[in-house]
Amino acid sequence: MNERLLKTGLRSGYAALITCAFAAAYFSYFGSATSLFLLTAVLVLFERWTDMREALFELRGQSDEAIHLTAEIATRFAEQEQKSSLLEQREVKFRKAFEHAAIGMAIVSTTGDILKANSALEDIIGFSDEQLKSTNFETLLPEYEAASYRRELSKLFYGAADSIHIEQRLLRSNGDVSWVLWTASMIPAAGDDGPQYIFQFQDINDKKRAERQIAFDALHDSLTGLPNRTLFLDRLQVAFRNAQRSTGLNFAVCSMDFDRFKLVNDSFGHSIGDKLLIEIAARLRSLVPKGDTIARLGGDEFAILIEHIDDLESAVRTAESIRNELARPFDLDGHRVQSTVSIGLDTWAEHYEHPEMILRDADTAVSHAKHAGRDRCEVFSNEMREASVRFLENETDLRGAVDRGEFRAFYQPIVDLRSSKLAGFEALIRWEHPSRGLISPGEFIQIAEETGLIYPIGEWMLRQTCRQLAAWQRTYIEAEDIWISVNVSAKQFMQSNVVAIVSQLLEETGIRPESLKIELTESAMAENLSHVMDVMSQLQRIGVRLCIDDFGTGYSSLSNLHLLPLDNLKVDRSFVNHMDESSENREIIRTIVSLASSLNLDVIAEGVETEGQLAKLRALGCGYGQGFYFAPPLDGTAAEALIRFSRIMSPIAETNLVAVGANLIVAEKVPVRLKYIDR
Repeated sequence: MNERLLKTGLRSGYAALITCAFAAAYFSYFGSATSLFLLTAVLVLFERWTDMREALFELRGQSDEAIHLTAEIATRFAEQEQKSSLLEQREVKFRKAFEHAAIGMAIVSTTGDILKANSALEDIIGFSDEQLKSTNFETLLPEYEAASYRRELSKLFYGAADSIHIEQRLLRSNGDVSWVLWTASMIPAAGDDGPQYIFQFQDINDKKRAERQIAFDALHDSLTGLPNRTLFLDRLQVAFRNAQRSTGLNFAVCSMDFDRFKLVNDSFGHSIGDKLLIEIAARLRSLVPKGDTIARLGGDEFAILIEHIDDLESAVRTAESIRNELARPFDLDGHRVQSTVSIGLDTWAEHYEHPEMILRDADTAVSHAKHAGRDRCEVFSNEMREASVRFLENETDLRGAVDRGEFRAFYQPIVDLRSSKLAGFEALIRWEHPSRGLISPGEFIQIAEETGLIYPIGEWMLRQTCRQLAAWQRTYIEAEDIWISVNVSAKQFMQSNVVAIVSQLLEETGIRPESLKIELTESAMAENLSHVMDVMSQLQRIGVRLCIDDFGTGYSSLSNLHLLPLDNLKVDRSFVNHMDESSENREIIRTIVSLASSLNLDVIAEGVETEGQLAKLRALGCGYGQGFYFAPPLDGTAAEALIRFSRIMSPIAETNLVAVGANLIVAEKVPVRLKYIDR
């Protein structure tokens, strides 16, 4: 329309111009008056035409602006329609995502009411959407979780955090508790609804079970399920602090170590050994009251924290009942296993500064129980601690003694009781301490065995004995028939190379194998009888003779005695020393002599000190004897003098032999710088 008006106005303007041109021509032809009228008319028409043209152009501009505005309105309307469609699509997608999410979700009002929940949340806690609607979320929490819930949610409400994350327990519909990790964030206000929260829940029960298992494994023994050393010390610390705070509250620590447990593993295998430990743990659980702590500290070491004891005697009674119960045999896969236990006991006292000190002293008491014969209970005393300190000091000195070569060999004569002739020697080791003088093996052999020093010490003694015997045999014809007995520790005998060591020494020194006699204690044979028998057989094949020392005091089975490749039995000195006091001891010796005779074994009696003992031994048929009645242990020089002196002795002059033992040093003027010490 505007375009048409514009075109009409333009046509009118063209017509006016033509008219003016015609008027000008007329003016020039008709004259001034008429021409003036016409000119005026032309000017009016031209002004009108100019105004019309401006109006038309203004109208055209307004029309263009209206067209542009209309187009913009249409575009915005289209965009708004598109946005509304997108919002609707997003809302649909959100509803679908909410409903089908793999994690639990809930819309919650700022007052805590659940407005909507998805199916995953229903699976986690067992409540349906209908049951959860209008339910306050706090009612789903155990009472002990409510405070942390309110504290965390307030951070969202007051804008202190954009979102919160917390692990909590929720109550299930069946009353059980379910662990969840839930995240919450604020939803801005929409319409009249006001702000809301959106909660997201992840089931972390598997994670919590794994964490509990890891924590349990860190504090418990994997084999028996008992608390381990870490947990035991933790509970010991709690008991210690309680005792410090409460007058009259007392507790005890019972430390246990099973005797010869290694023998079970060596004899039946580690699987049976593990089953034995499991059965031991089961028996302890049945014996120890709930509230007390039983722990496996490692290997065959167990400990019990006995809380709230009345006095020491009650703790001792508990320990003794445990010892008696554990002494009963165990039936393990058809194997009947019996293992005694050594127990150390200590109670809390005010002078203790740390709880670990009580366990330390209980362990010290266990060591004393083992050294006192095993299968017993010992209560800790200060004397035990002093002995332990001495033990450590001796261990340090003993290590230095090995490096410095401070050991000496002594030789106690062994006499043939039938001919009164010198038959041989028992080699006895002594430690020549730089400040304490000569130390008998009773003070350091145990330390050597426990520290492993017995191996270099034992090998030195074997080497020294073989070299000394070789020197005598090269010098004196009489020495060719003399033999020397050497005590070998059970730990040495269990070495795989013990036979190789002996064979090498025989070859190096050139002594006759039958002149070397290896002595093994009877109790040592109980460690591993099959291995002992095998080593004995190998030694016998190379010609070495074998003897059981201290017979009658150990645990060897008489039924196995005939299987051992033995040459001698040595009667323990305790039987000989009390022959005059007890007929029972004489009968024991008679039985040993009779048993040895039936097995074609020689018998040597230790500790002969009186003429009366000698007479009784001869009457019982004992073949050999040694002791202070004949001579004390002699150093190498004095022993050599005895061999040399024996050439001029009458074979039946027993008193002369005794005189040698007492007066050899003076008669032969042999310089002796070492003091005689009985073994």
